[in-house]
Amino acid sequence: MATEGRPLIVGSDEGPEAPYPYQMEGKITTGFQRGSTLISECTYNAWRLSPHLTLTLTRTNNPPKLFSFYRNPETDDLQIGFPTANLPINLTRTPWINTIPTGVYFGWSSLRLPASHADNPFSSSSSSSAAPSSPYALYPMVMSIGYNPYFKNTVRTAEVHILHKFEETFYGEPLRLLILGYIRPEKDYPSLEALIEDIRFDTRVAAESLKRKKWAPKGVSVVGGWEEGELDVQWLVREEEDYDEPEAEGQGERKEGNDEKEAKI
Repeated sequence: MATEGRPLIVGSDEGPEAPYPYQMEGKITTGFQRGSTLISECTYNAWRLSPHLTLTLTRTNNPPKLFSFYRNPETDDLQIGFPTANLPINLTRTPWINTIPTGVYFGWSSLRLPASHADNPFSSSSSSSAAPSSPYALYPMVMSIGYNPYFKNTVRTAEVHILHKFEETFYGEPLRLLILGYIRPEKDYPSLEALIEDIRFDTRVAAESLKRKKWAPKGVSVVGGWEEGELDVQWLVREEEDYDEPEAEGQGERKEGNDEKEAKI
């Protein structure tokens, strides 16, 4: 088994340690329509990273399910049922991404949805509580940074995976990420089944690790329920800031033999 011997919880019980946390944010835009033939849920792609990254979203005819890992070789018709956010690296915006180890990371994400959206946890149809202090809803997330060797990618990318079920798409809405820790190195796999097994275990590790008191949010409710902890996540739910979307500057580290801007994960 690919997950044999792997710990279910990572990181110190005392909470995230330096150099964490890392912060990223951006807005989701319409997608490239490449994932619909390969998966049965939503697919997220992005062109650059923090402080201002642009995300893109495509959707199939099937309802989205649990967000976690998904590899998307453009010529492959395999379906493994996991959506993703593919983020080509921009050294100007996030130079640390090209120096930290490749592998799987975890943390928290926040998403701002309009009041009319079916997945807005603060809407009158989904919640009877008083108006929230912030329009951003909090979700656990797991992500990978690297080359995804199973599919022989030549572009170093980051993929974001929100651990939640969504009923509708959310084009143009802001997303924020707080990266708290490292789960494991990236690796190649002898089969797609082994890859999927590791992916599923990664989501379990992220969820279990974030349940600890020093890793769980303080004073902010998590969509789906979460025991309150002591972690400061106010950056994720802070008041909205206006900014001009910058032009993309570079695509980060590459291996020779590929000049594509978007990694095929």
